[in-house]
Formats: sequence, C-alpha cells, structure tokens
Amino acid sequence: MAASVFSFLIAHLILGFGMIRLSPSSLFSRFVLLILIGLCCVDAVKSPLIRDIPGSIGLEYTVGFVFHAANLLCLASLAVPDKYYGFERYSWAVHQLFDARWGVRHLPRFDRVPSRRAFVARRLFDAAWLGAVLYLYKQWPLRIQYFDFLEVPEGFLLRLHRMTLREIIVRVYVYVTSTFVPYCTLRLAHCVTSAVVVLCGDEPERWPPLFGRIGDAYTLRNFYARFWHQLMRKPFTSVSIFLVRPITSLVPKRIATWLITLCVFFVCAIFHVLAGHGVTRCAVYGQTRYYMSTAVAMVFEDMAISAYRNLTANGNPRLQGGIVNPKATNAEQIHYKIAEGGEDTIPRTNVTTAVVRETRPRLMWRLLGYAWVFGFDTWAVTKLVYHSYQCRLNG
Repeated sequence: MAASVFSFLIAHLILGFGMIRLSPSSLFSRFVLLILIGLCCVDAVKSPLIRDIPGSIGLEYTVGFVFHAANLLCLASLAVPDKYYGFERYSWAVHQLFDARWGVRHLPRFDRVPSRRAFVARRLFDAAWLGAVLYLYKQWPLRIQYFDFLEVPEGFLLRLHRMTLREIIVRVYVYVTSTFVPYCTLRLAHCVTSAVVVLCGDEPERWPPLFGRIGDAYTLRNFYARFWHQLMRKPFTSVSIFLVRPITSLVPKRIATWLITLCVFFVCAIFHVLAGHGVTRCAVYGQTRYYMSTAVAMVFEDMAISAYRNLTANGNPRLQGGIVNPKATNAEQIHYKIAEGGEDTIPRTNVTTAVVRETRPRLMWRLLGYAWVFGFDTWAVTKLVYHSYQCRLNG
C-alpha cells in the first residue's frame, strides 16, 4: 500500500521536474514524462488507501492527475516564468502542482477576504460539520434491497402516475447521495488542506471556496460552471478544444461552443469510467449515456434561453418583463457581457469585487430552473445507477 502511494508522489515530482527543467518546445520529452506519470498513477490506484476514500474521490483524483499533467505539460506547455529565480522556481512549481483550478475563469470568490484567524476557524468549522454528515451517512444509510433496482425500469418519465412511494424515495435518495457525498468529501478535503496550508503561512486569498453558491444552479450550465467544483474543468476543456479544433474554425461560434460542450462531457465520461469500476460494458454504456445526455440537455437549454432572449429584446439586462432582473447595475451589465463571451477584464477602479456577479433572473424563472435541474439530474443519475445495478445483477 505504501509503495502505491509513493508512486503517486513520484508522479508529482515528475510533473514538477518537467515544468521546471523542460522548455515549452521540448514536446517529445514532455510526452515521455506524461507516459511515466501515467504509469505511476496506474500503480497508485492499486492502493486500498486511495480506493477507500468515500465517493471514489481518491480514484478520481489520481486518474484526474494524468489529465492535469497532459494539460500542463503538453497542451498548455507550462514552464516557469523567467522572472522567477532560485527557490522561487520551485515554489512556483509546487503551487501549480496543487492548484487544480489553474487557468479557470469565474472561480468562486470571497465577498471579503477574511483574516488568517477567521479563515482557519471557518474552514475547521466547515470540516467538522461535513465530517459529521459523512459519518451519519455511513452509520444510517437507507436500506436498499436488490429488488429496488432489479424489478424496476431505469426511467420513469412515461410512468409517473404508476410510481410507488418506495421507488420515489429510493430515486431521490440515490440522486441526493450521488451528489451530496462527493460534495461533502471534496469540500472536507479542501477545508482541511486550506486550513493547514494557511496556518503554515500561505495567504487566505489563494484558497477561495471550492464550490460556488447553490442559488446560482438554476440551469444545467450554471450547475457545472458556477456551482460545482472546477477541479477538472481546465484539463477537460483543453483536451476537448484540441480534439475539435479542426472543426470549430469552420462553424459559427455558438456551434463551436456546443461541439466543445459535447466533447467535454464525453471526455468526462471516459474519466469516470477509468476512475470507477474499470472499462466494462456496464460502466462504459452507463457513464457515456449519462454524461452525453447531460451535454445534449445543456445544448437544448442554451437554445431555449437564447430563443427567449431573442424574442424579448435580445436579452438586454435592463429588460422589462424578461428573464433577466430589470434592476441590473452597470457593473452587472459588464459581467453579463463577460459571461456571454465578451470582454475578459474589468477595470478595478470602476467595479468592486463584491458587486461583480452575473445578474440573476427573476425569482419565478429561477424556481422553474431549480425544478428543471433537480428533475433532469434525478432522472439522469437514477438511470445511471439503476442501469449499473441491473447490469451487474444480471451479469
């Protein structure tokens, strides 16, 4: 077990060496290092310590490290900037190794950066209640029997009126735990790590929240782009852009965005297959169907929102009676342009950090959006889980 964990540490050292010692033009050497990192991570996933972390987080982090290495070494070709010398070069490399959200825009922010003492106290408090929730989940799980999955169809949209109370409870429980357990596990690890690192001297502002505001998850795209963690966003998008680049230059920008979205979720499916139960028929079909259905739903969601905005004054942030709140400030309008793919920077002299947020729709539209996201995810997640159980039980 110790040797397997040691292999994972070796993978980090190899990646750090590549970023410090190899120039961005040394693509072949960087690719060789990527192969070595992959071999180290394959050995690391054999460790029971990594496999036993709740929610498959240990496996996902280990497999995800290969995707990060591919992005940093070969796609972004990251190297130490010339302005760093001596120990600063190694310090820079360490920060890149453990900053899984490197290069991600629109990260969750502090409304006001807390003091060191307040930061550590809040993160340790969060770690305590998150650990308590995971403990209670382990101690008192819902008693699910094999017939809850084996004798029930995967979907439920066409038989809502025939669903039993037991099936409704099981489906909601499966969806909530499939989302909430990874949420608690990842956030717990982030809270403990950030508290320790800040106690050791790092700055609190370098450790923004891992998850965004749940209130922003009123669309599927917002759920993944605004609320859910962004730990794998850059590797997935970098690989996807690289794969579809020959096509995106030939189609309009909106079509290119949708192609990238479809490819990102396909790469995500591959990642979860590798980090889950292995490359089996049950895993490949279930994970691919789940993530591709989410991507397709996201594309149709974009189409519906875009069509509504075009019908109501082209989505003006000060629209009277439309989806967007009519009381949008100038700062919010600027952020609206950024969210739509416009300007990349905001002059700090004109806009404060606390004010710059995407303008939310009216409450009625948000409630409709929450119901849509919850309903779709419950349908998609339970189809995945039911398929996995039925496939394994039927052999």
